[in-house]
Amino acid sequence: MGLLDDVLGSAVPGGGLAKPLMVAATALLAAKATGGLGSFLGGGGTAAPTPSGGGQPQSGQAQGGLFGGLAGLVQQFQQSGHGDIINSWVGSGENRPITPEQLHQALGPEAVNNLSQLTGVASNNLIPELARVLPGIVDKLTPQGRIPDHAEMSRW
Repeated sequence: MGLLDDVLGSAVPGGGLAKPLMVAATALLAAKATGGLGSFLGGGGTAAPTPSGGGQPQSGQAQGGLFGGLAGLVQQFQQSGHGDIINSWVGSGENRPITPEQLHQALGPEAVNNLSQLTGVASNNLIPELARVLPGIVDKLTPQGRIPDHAEMSRW
């Protein structure tokens, strides 16, 4: 997963939580490839829609892998009322910050618990750090100001 390693390596600083942050970010972004973001987040396991220009998902078509997970994450944020925040990360403008409380709400308690169990880090330590690095990770994965389509991904 060279692209994700490059993105995470530049977005996640070293330190005691670097590896758990990388694991948590990878789990969120690759959830589509491993059974769907919905099932990771504790939902029904529905497939994430395929994104179009502007980073907005379109329903009806599933897209797997890293960017399917990213599209699912965008959808989850939109459904929780935080679409404007994640859209700023995908878009070409300035990235809006997200508070740990907003991230917890966007992901939902079950996903936060799953991330905590997966990383072995208490959620009250993990979520603030994830809130700090996730905007930069999503921004780096969307350099054109939108979620790349399948053809663009295949060129990476």
